[in-house]
Amino acid sequence: VPGTRRWWAAGAGPLLLGIHGIGFTLSRGQVNLVLFALMAAGFAATARGRRTLGGAWLGAAAAVKVIPAFLVLFPLARRDWRGVLGGTLAVVALLVVLPSAVWGVEGMARANARLVEMVLAPGVTGGGDPTMAKELTNAGATDSQSWQSVFHNWQHPSRATRPAEMAAHTRLAHWAVGGAMTLLTVWAGWRSRPTPADQLIVFGCVGTVMV
Repeated sequence: VPGTRRWWAAGAGPLLLGIHGIGFTLSRGQVNLVLFALMAAGFAATARGRRTLGGAWLGAAAAVKVIPAFLVLFPLARRDWRGVLGGTLAVVALLVVLPSAVWGVEGMARANARLVEMVLAPGVTGGGDPTMAKELTNAGATDSQSWQSVFHNWQHPSRATRPAEMAAHTRLAHWAVGGAMTLLTVWAGWRSRPTPADQLIVFGCVGTVMV
């Protein structure tokens, strides 16, 4: 009930726990708070039975920043095809239809190709255009708790001599561990009960693997 002690605790507790991260995000002009809002809206809509809308909110998060595309595992693990459809429609609308309306089809294609070349390819394979690597994808470019960073730092404990680029075997080890965690999470989600509380746990687990 709005205004009760429990209502205030539900809102103020996460805010106080995350105040450092919130301040850091705002100081760097990042979009993570927008992503959290979209993710929360997606789960809330899904929990209320509005599965297509829930998927659309998650798709919007993926369109704003690529990493939340991983959250497609949430409706997939639950065999929620309406949620998958909603996410797909949101991505198409925000990455294809809207840019085409503003820049034309060729402009839309160039913008998406630039995203792949400068962000996705360097981050996934180490190839592509390295222009933004120093800010986005090099080792130490961002605060990262990925297995890739753990393995890389373990092999090169000295910051002074640590290479900026990950070795191929480090990336492979990262994908192997991440893939295993993903499969286990999907398996658990597949077997979970459909109650909102259980699905919130599944959503949190998918989000943890995503991070």
